[in-house]
Amino acid sequence: MKFSTTVRAVGAAFAALSLATLPSVPNAVAGESHDVAGVVQHLEPTGSVETAPDDLVSDAGVGRKDEVRVVAVTLGEDGAPSFAANEVRGAAAATEAVEEAQDLEGVVAVEIDSPVTIADYAGATNDPFFDDQWGLSRTRLPGAWNVSTGDKVKVAVVDTGIDISHPDLVGRVTDGAEFDYTKADRDADQGAGFLPVDDEDLPGKGWEDPHGHGTHVAGIIAANVNNGLQIAGGAPGAAVMPVKVFDENGAGASSDVARGIVWAVNNGADVVNLSLTMDRAAASVEAAIAYAVERNVIVVAAAANTASNGQLKYPSAYPGVIGVAATDKKNARTTFSSAHSGVDVAAPGSFILSLWPSHRRQSVSGTSQAAAFVSAAAALAVEANGGSLTPAAFERTIKKSSKDLGVKGRDDEFGYGLLDAAALVCDVASCDASKLPGDVLVGPTSGEPETEKETPASVVTRSLMTVFEAYSHRVAHNTSVPLRVWVTDTNTGASVANEDVLVVIERAGKSTIRRALKTNKKGVAKASVRVRSHTVVRLGETGLKVRFTAVPNLKVVSHTKKKAAIKVSAGAQRKIEFQKRVNGRWKTRKVVTASKAGKANVSSLPAGKWRAYVAKSDTHAAKATGWWRVR
Repeated sequence: MKFSTTVRAVGAAFAALSLATLPSVPNAVAGESHDVAGVVQHLEPTGSVETAPDDLVSDAGVGRKDEVRVVAVTLGEDGAPSFAANEVRGAAAATEAVEEAQDLEGVVAVEIDSPVTIADYAGATNDPFFDDQWGLSRTRLPGAWNVSTGDKVKVAVVDTGIDISHPDLVGRVTDGAEFDYTKADRDADQGAGFLPVDDEDLPGKGWEDPHGHGTHVAGIIAANVNNGLQIAGGAPGAAVMPVKVFDENGAGASSDVARGIVWAVNNGADVVNLSLTMDRAAASVEAAIAYAVERNVIVVAAAANTASNGQLKYPSAYPGVIGVAATDKKNARTTFSSAHSGVDVAAPGSFILSLWPSHRRQSVSGTSQAAAFVSAAAALAVEANGGSLTPAAFERTIKKSSKDLGVKGRDDEFGYGLLDAAALVCDVASCDASKLPGDVLVGPTSGEPETEKETPASVVTRSLMTVFEAYSHRVAHNTSVPLRVWVTDTNTGASVANEDVLVVIERAGKSTIRRALKTNKKGVAKASVRVRSHTVVRLGETGLKVRFTAVPNLKVVSHTKKKAAIKVSAGAQRKIEFQKRVNGRWKTRKVVTASKAGKANVSSLPAGKWRAYVAKSDTHAAKATGWWRVR
């Protein structure tokens, strides 16, 4: 079946997407301009619609016990992408789900959902900590306020939510518009087959931020100015739009990000900030970005924090997206910033002071923060242009106005150079940027570290950055998760050796553990955390924390004819539901209480497809086995 509609696609390679390989994005690979002019195409079904289901699943590396989410992408008559998903376990169930997805009407792509992570590495005002916001003056954002403040421009923050109760964000959050689609909100769909989600029916808790990352990004973009409170945002006249797609652990899925982007566009966003990264391309996100660009919405994305060279990271590598790398106080590439051909510009990303939930503030480093500075500059440019600035025009202007860093001309570390918001706005509004204040420094600086200045006693002068070496914050029961903590002086950027670090481990249903660590010569303290129930790890009194969701190990020990034996870890006395597939949905038919050893047996199962399921509890997440057939 042919399904064709006119959209602004993402380059000719869209039609060649597969699950096993990254798509070939000609402009990105060649390090050329990502200009989107002239890429309007007729989008037809991709190769993933025609490929054998077992080949797609095999190429995606789905194992016999892996939990995956199969996503089908369709396009409406207006070019708006929509998404349907089915969460399954195991290669066999994934193959069946792919086959089902390929048969959906109007499908243009089928893929295994990709994990997405947030991109943290862990003018004078009367705002008391304005002088500590070195990134503002370095990019000349306050100087640009003489021309534009981003008034009435909407910036969608696709992230962990935003704590709208923070006093420095009062009046800076869009009224009545929020989006929340995280893993927790999909629990009701467990085993329901392919079900498109009606975004209008979502619970809407985008105004909550149990993690903190989204609030930090929002503060960089649009915190109030001249209110005598804490900090100043780069676009103090703009409004941030909460688009919550990550859970409290900072974990999310590509199709949720895609749905959030489409929702933001449909609800009036002028700029979309994506302070997030994916290791591989995702057709769902690609289609959503294409939809945004076609509707003249500027999309900004973090370059990633893997410190890699040459390896493309998404969504920053997509054409039409402004990919942002991170620089430090000396205008050098930070140790974590990824370098690849998707990088367009650079912005400050080292020890960036911004807002944190519960009326606090926090210094955080990452390309997430760098992307937020560029999104703020985009809001200023949109207002300066009268609201009609196209993504292509913005891309050309920001590349032209940025101050070259690194090797002459464009390079993978800094793109076209360091963001200069004053030059950017004046290029749009036809003013003289040389007369606007600011301190953009061309090229990495040298010499002695910056002079330490007196700061209020309440300011944290040493900031703890955390990196948890785990692919996901959803971890199997009894898994040992390595933990590393960096301690760096925020004034000099130097590592701090022999520093005491207190790690507090709070475990659901168990006692709290406190561990005293000390950093080594490189300023790193190491430990490990064993996750036997839902666990929160906190770093002393800094407010930094990470949550680990414990997932029980649930497996089918045996099944013969009409009998089955199940075992679940940490499952003593837990209820095991035996569910049968009925009309595309999993229906509970029998419930058995597990023994003290976590074992459960069932007999007299009628013919059909069956699986075992454990509902979520106070200590563990829900878990389902792969299905088996009773004949």
